[in-house]
Amino acid sequence: MMNVDTKLIADLKQLDDEWEVERKAYMIEGQNGSRHEPRGEIAWLASGIGTTLAVSLLTYGLFFEKSIFLLASIPLFFIANGYGLFVHQRVRRYALALERYEERRQKRMDADL
Repeated sequence: MMNVDTKLIADLKQLDDEWEVERKAYMIEGQNGSRHEPRGEIAWLASGIGTTLAVSLLTYGLFFEKSIFLLASIPLFFIANGYGLFVHQRVRRYALALERYEERRQKRMDADL
């Protein structure tokens, strides 16, 4: 019985170590150098603000016939939405990887019961 428990602990430790390495690949570095797991809330907020600003510039440019505002609104729109989509994909990949890790860990634990 002790040998099986030792093997299970070693297997779980290996799974945890592998996950830690994979998890670090998904981490995002903050402004102060701290690292955290990707979260989509900030990306969608930034994307929403950028899109709102782009639409406002577009409307202002059309209403007052200012072509510089029309030109500025187009790249701002694509940058804001591109950033939101990029971070959303990163969050999604992280969530799927975490789910796979948890399933593998649970399967390994259930195999010894």
